This record gives sequence, C-alpha cells and structure tokens, in this order.
Amino acid sequence: AKDALLGMKNLKRTMNILTRSLDNTIRQVTEQTADNVRSAGFASLPDETIAHIFELLFEDVHGWNIWDEWTSQPSRNLTSICRRLRRIAIHLPRLWENISNVSSVEWTACVRGRCESPEIFIFSDGLPNSTPSIHITQFLEVASPTNGWKSLRIWYEGAEMGSDIFQRICTDSRHSFQKLRYLQIQRGLYDVWDGNIVGVVTPGTRLSESDNKMLSNWRIPGVEVLELGNIIPSALSCPSLRDLTISLNKLDRHDRPFLWDIDALTELLRHLSSIENLTLKVSYAK
Repeated sequence: AKDALLGMKNLKRTMNILTRSLDNTIRQVTEQTADNVRSAGFASLPDETIAHIFELLFEDVHGWNIWDEWTSQPSRNLTSICRRLRRIAIHLPRLWENISNVSSVEWTACVRGRCESPEIFIFSDGLPNSTPSIHITQFLEVASPTNGWKSLRIWYEGAEMGSDIFQRICTDSRHSFQKLRYLQIQRGLYDVWDGNIVGVVTPGTRLSESDNKMLSNWRIPGVEVLELGNIIPSALSCPSLRDLTISLNKLDRHDRPFLWDIDALTELLRHLSSIENLTLKVSYAK
C-alpha cells in the first residue's frame, strides 16, 4: 500500500509537470498565431468594407478648420501600411479632397492629382511671419482648374488682403466655379497688424466698389450653402442657394462704432430669392 501511494504521488507530480508544460505550449502558440489570425480576418474583408472604414476615419479629421499636411497625416499613413491598403486609399477621393495653401507645393500637387473635385481652403492672416507656406498665386496654379472645386473657404485679415485674394482668384478662374456647392468668405477683425494681439480693428463690413464688382461677377450657379463673416457683398449670383449664414462680430478696444452695411445686406437679399434658411449671427450689438 505504501508503494502504491508513493507511485500515485509520483504520477500526480508528473501530471502537474505535463499540465504546466501544456499550458505554456498553448500560451506560446496563442501568442504566435494571434497576429496571424487577426491579419487573416482583416484580409478577408472586401475592399468596399475597408474603404468605408477609411471614410469613417476621414470624417473624424474633416472638422479641422485649417487643412495642412499634419491634418492629412491619417490619409498618408494608410498608404504606407501595405500595397492593398495603399491601392484602396489612393482611389478614395474623399481622403484627398482637402487642399490648403498652408501646405507645401509638392503635397498640394500630390493631393490635387488624386481628387477631381477638391475642397479648397485659402488662408491669409496678413502677419509678418504669415502661416501659409505657398503664395496664393502659386497655390492657385497647382489647385486649378477652379471649375472642379466642390467647396471654397476664404479666411483673411484686412481689406487689402481680401482684395488681393479676390483678384487672384478671378484672374485664375475667369469667374467660373461650375461645381462649387459651398462657399465661405470670412474676414477677420483687423486691418493692420501692429505687433500686438489685438491689432487695429476694421471699420466694418463694407466692401470696396471693385471688390463688390469682382464678387458679383463670380459664376457660382450650383452653390447651395453660403457663409459670410464680417463682410456683406452687395450682390452674388447664386440661383441655387438654400442656406445663407451671415456672422457679424464687433471687437474694438477703443469702443468705436462698427459699421454694418445694412444697405448692402438689403441689396444682397434681393438678389438671393431662392433662400430657404437665413441665419444672422450678431455679436456685441448695440
């Protein structure tokens, strides 16, 4: 009986050793095959599903106000994972439709070649060390033709800077934006940069006669959404316009009157008879 008990104990120890060895083997095999199993699962997804995942990723970064090479980094990363994902990503125009003069010439040209109907953002703060890395004229040469643009956002500081942008766009486009569906023109609150954060405040929303004439000549028959910030053009040709938002802000450290051109607003609304939704945002009204 004593020998039998000793044999059972030895058998138990042997079984414990075998169990631990088996557990270690299972764990090692699991760790080694987990990546392969996940890769195989992802690889089995159809291209359409992967493309939809990429587009959802694009929606997460689409809300950025200033589009540059950093905000487009997720799209760029997708092209460096493997050949299949690169092929899918490159053939998804939505991943490459945001083009800004804040980016380099090389990147702008690369993105423009991947999307026929891009969303354009032109930004100029008028500061001595200005943010954009491409001169507006050079940017427009790369981002042309304007007939393919789907949306256009223009942000600028000061009347002179705005006039310069309008003139350069008109020269390049010949006033034609046939595919444009969304237009935003946002003027800042400063006309002159004096080295301070506050700067010098603009006199109001009025545009020069030449600026009004240039904007009134723009052919934008397909624009459905228009957003204006601190400017009121006297006329725009938007026969398809549904939604109009006008934001008027006042920021004046000297408490000087901020002139809102109500006559121009009246004239503008008279030209835009197709509007379904009108939003007026007024700050610091007196």
